[in-house]
Amino acid sequence: MQNVWRAVFLLFLSRHGNGCCTDAEPGASSPLVRSLDARGSWRLVVTWSSPAVARTFEIQVARPDPSNIVDRRNVSRVVGFGAAYAWTWTSSRMPLKCANHFVRIRTFYNSSCASSWSPWKIHFGVRERGEEAWGKVQMFPSEEILLEASAVQFCCVAPKGTHVTDITFNNTRYPLITVSDRAAAITVAHLNATSTLGVYFRCRDSRGIDNFTSNFVTFPPQKPQNLSCETEDLRNITCTWDPGRAPNLYNRRSYTLHVERSGLEAIKCEVSSCSFLSSPHLKEYEVTLLVKNSLGEEKAHIAFNIIDIVFPVPKNLSIIPGVGDATVHWKIQGNFSGVHLLCHIQLEPGGDTMEVKQHGASEMHFNGRLENLKPSSQYSAKVHCAITGRQWGRWTSPKSFTTQPLVSLDVWRIVRGHPCGRSIVVVWKTHFSGPESHDHIKAYETQLTQNSHQVKVRVKPSEKHVEFPLDQHGGNVSISAIVQVGSSVPSCIRIPPGGTEENTLVPKRLEGSSTDGFVLRWTAVASATCGYMVDWCQKGAAAQPCSPSDLIWRTAPSGHTTMLLRAEDFSSGRRYKFRVFGCGQDGHHLLEMHIGYLKEQTPTQFPVVHGPAKVTSSSVTLEWSFREDDPLNPGFIIGYLVTVQEGHWNSRNSVSNSYNISLDNPQKKSLTLTHLMENSDYTFYIAALTTAGPGPQTRLTVRTSLNYVVLLAKLLIPVLSLLGGCLLLKSYWKIISDFLLEIYWFPEGLNVKQFELDSCLYEASEKIKALQVEECACCDIEILDVKPSESERKLLISPDDPDRQLPCEEPGDPQIFPFMWAIVTNSDMTNVANLTYLTSVSTSQYPVSSPSLNQTEASSSGYITTISTAK
Repeated sequence: MQNVWRAVFLLFLSRHGNGCCTDAEPGASSPLVRSLDARGSWRLVVTWSSPAVARTFEIQVARPDPSNIVDRRNVSRVVGFGAAYAWTWTSSRMPLKCANHFVRIRTFYNSSCASSWSPWKIHFGVRERGEEAWGKVQMFPSEEILLEASAVQFCCVAPKGTHVTDITFNNTRYPLITVSDRAAAITVAHLNATSTLGVYFRCRDSRGIDNFTSNFVTFPPQKPQNLSCETEDLRNITCTWDPGRAPNLYNRRSYTLHVERSGLEAIKCEVSSCSFLSSPHLKEYEVTLLVKNSLGEEKAHIAFNIIDIVFPVPKNLSIIPGVGDATVHWKIQGNFSGVHLLCHIQLEPGGDTMEVKQHGASEMHFNGRLENLKPSSQYSAKVHCAITGRQWGRWTSPKSFTTQPLVSLDVWRIVRGHPCGRSIVVVWKTHFSGPESHDHIKAYETQLTQNSHQVKVRVKPSEKHVEFPLDQHGGNVSISAIVQVGSSVPSCIRIPPGGTEENTLVPKRLEGSSTDGFVLRWTAVASATCGYMVDWCQKGAAAQPCSPSDLIWRTAPSGHTTMLLRAEDFSSGRRYKFRVFGCGQDGHHLLEMHIGYLKEQTPTQFPVVHGPAKVTSSSVTLEWSFREDDPLNPGFIIGYLVTVQEGHWNSRNSVSNSYNISLDNPQKKSLTLTHLMENSDYTFYIAALTTAGPGPQTRLTVRTSLNYVVLLAKLLIPVLSLLGGCLLLKSYWKIISDFLLEIYWFPEGLNVKQFELDSCLYEASEKIKALQVEECACCDIEILDVKPSESERKLLISPDDPDRQLPCEEPGDPQIFPFMWAIVTNSDMTNVANLTYLTSVSTSQYPVSSPSLNQTEASSSGYITTISTAK
């Protein structure tokens, strides 16, 4: 039957192929355009049917009216009677909504025979519905994805009654292309890829109203490169690829993975990777990757065996370092049943590799131990694994670690006495092999063993001492540091039996130097088989008891008896006590004690004077007290300085009248000073002495007493001398009294008057100017004290007429002159004589010739004053 129809069809073709154009009516066999359907902004699907059997159809596309043909195509289709055909036309530049599009078709039977054209089929652009006008310009394309580097026309359709006046793209104005009376367009020759925000263009109508929209420019996806798949645990398979040029628009490209024969639906993927679950019944896999966007699509394909793509990945890598080793832990998760895994640990620095093997399981834990490491050293380790005989997986990231420091403890003790016994304070210092870090120590474990009895105490890391009660039998103490990976080697010290450390050793004085420190020497003993120990208190000998934190100790090996202590570890003016212990089988025994100063300073304490000083008229005894052995003293007291100052302490003569007395014996605290002046003030200054000089002075002011014996002698000697003289002269009293009477006695009845200048004498004195003060006429004045002779005294006293008085004579009366000249010798002299007692002398009794006188004056009162010049 098929052969019959084929023969009829060939006969029909042969008849119509020889002149059908002449016999047939025009349009009788023309195609019929049934529909024009838009697919997006650029594609138009044309559907038609043809009553005639034809292979080739000519299609014309016009816009905005049939007279403007914009495209002409010849389309071949399979021949069929009354068949319907479809073809998609893509507008090269202008969006379909910008204008009306017209399509018509005709049929070609051969190269020279064509049917008539079908009627034009119109596809309308954007238009209003009814009489309602748009408020703004309509813009095309809008929110579309455009091809990079393509030329595109952007058009605007104005509302009724308006037209487009301006179009800008990416802030650039372009020349308008008139599409119709209401539509206009611009052509952008080359589009550049945009960001996710796209690119804007603007349209303005004749009303001046603007409208904006944006579009996105991208490119077709590239074919994925280097597609590969792998699995870490035989459960999840991850495929990766190189996407090529990265998409510039977010979420505008799709990646889909198709796993054949797995029963899995298409898997949506990321840009460069995709994961899916393995199928238990599949060993061989075929995977296709499809990448597409609105501008195109690409594919990539891969086939593999799942065993060949297994790369185990170690997880949860951890390292626990020790002092000389480290333990490495990791695990591998997955379905590895029935396979064998092999892992390598690589240590840096050095590059040493350690191999670890293990049978497969659903979840595998691995351990590896790295040995022969250095304490307090930095290392790193990494691990990779593989199925035996397959490729190695990736190395893990190197994990750094530091080995634990080698911790050692330096132990010492302080034995203290108590009323009920004694106790021991154990102190220690922690030494690390590397940088000091107490974070490695969790605690200290201490243990005292005595008489088979043990006492354990755990101490916090911040503390470095512990105290135990101790009996008289001694004991052993051990201390160890608890670190992260265990404990350190215990350090032990033995306490000998006996009492406390107090003994009767006399300290030896040690001289220090502010530059060289102390050079400590001691006497070697044979019992010190394990060396010597020297300890002292950092705060000095005054800090008693010494705090455990201030105790310093140094060790010296057996055979060494000298230790140099640096000056930087000590302070000036502070006394230090160094105790030297010898280490024997039963513990440490105190051998020697040394005390000294790095550099002595002047004393700081005042001597204290005891009570009032013992004072005599010529000596003072001073007594005072001073704590010369006090450890607080800033130097050794070598004596005292006593300064003696004559006078009160604030006297101006304090410097010139002072002297010093030094006492070289610090135990002697008294001084007697002799040969002092009686009833005098003395100030004493007493100061303690060190090699650096005197300290503060204590001042004492003392007044010596009177010497009453000497004073009494001074009083009694004149009295006794007078009394003795009186007793001695008693026998000669008669002779002496007569002699005195002879000198001082005058006759009875003699009227002796007091010297008065009566009127007569005054007038005479005024005339001769005897009382007037004048310049002396001569250069020499001689005053003679001449005792009158016996004869001269008789001139003064007349026993014959004692009642006679000398009357006051008138001037020129010569009665008195003979008497006057009788008492003047003929020598050259000037004499002033008081003739008070000349009351009864007569001139006739002494007839003496008188020389001439310069001037005389007599007084009627009985007094005669004469001034004479003898020649």
